[in-house]
Amino acid sequence: MPEEINHPVQGSKYDKIFRENMHNTLPGIIKHVLHLNVNTVEELADDVLFRK
Repeated sequence: MPEEINHPVQGSKYDKIFRENMHNTLPGIIKHVLHLNVNTVEELADDVLFRK
């Protein structure tokens, strides 16, 4: 069982679920935790964040 927890496929599934849920959850976190009023949200491409 411990091998399954550290398997790369398991991590990929977690990342996908996290990204899908953060799309709906992030505005609430920004408003209630950071106390910011955001009017628009724009998704950035992955390569913008990690340039080599």
